[in-house]
Amino acid sequence: SIYTWKKPYEVMIRDENGDRNGLIDEDGNVILPCEYDVVWNGLDYEHKRMVFSENDKQGVRDFSGNIILPPIYHQVRNIDRPFYTIQLGTKEDHTEGLITDTGREILPSIYKELCWYGDNYLLCKGKNGIEMMVLTEKRKA
Repeated sequence: SIYTWKKPYEVMIRDENGDRNGLIDEDGNVILPCEYDVVWNGLDYEHKRMVFSENDKQGVRDFSGNIILPPIYHQVRNIDRPFYTIQLGTKEDHTEGLITDTGREILPSIYKELCWYGDNYLLCKGKNGIEMMVLTEKRKA
């Protein structure tokens, strides 16, 4: 499959070995070979990072294959944001928090849902309702 909704194009190979994702440019040149099981919307071309799945857990790699975060999370999202949103637990029973690309905790994983608005605003759905937070620290490029 080739997904052309944004450039560069995401490519997926699905066969008896599972799903593997990569990137190609408009001319079909390989930018990222199809080597890893990358989760849907898990490619961050600008920062050259991907969310990959291994043994039903998710982690983050750079485009060279180096592990940035080991695959220990139920879900990793928003790798294009200042901090990664991580999900611990299961699909039915989980909590969410924020970490840096070195694994340093920014917000503990105590929220039912975290929603980004721009790079600095975050809605946090917790046990006692919804809070809005303004983040003042940014991820270093």
